[in-house]
Amino acid sequence: MKVLSKVSLAIGIVAVLAAAGIMVWGVLDVWGNMQPKNSINPINPYPTLWLGFAIGIIGGFFTGLGLAGPRKAAAA
Repeated sequence: MKVLSKVSLAIGIVAVLAAAGIMVWGVLDVWGNMQPKNSINPINPYPTLWLGFAIGIIGGFFTGLGLAGPRKAAAA
């Protein structure tokens, strides 16, 4: 179970970092391509931000699983 805990922690950390990167990329993409609201094809940042948010939630879940890990049984 220790191996699964470490794998889960690694996957979670990678997912959280990927989510942060996706969100930063989405914000910088919108800022770099500023367009007026009435332009023909405005950029919609919400799909990218929601994708980053979803990956961050999943990454946080796996990170929590990896950090909680199996507990040692108390000696009776």
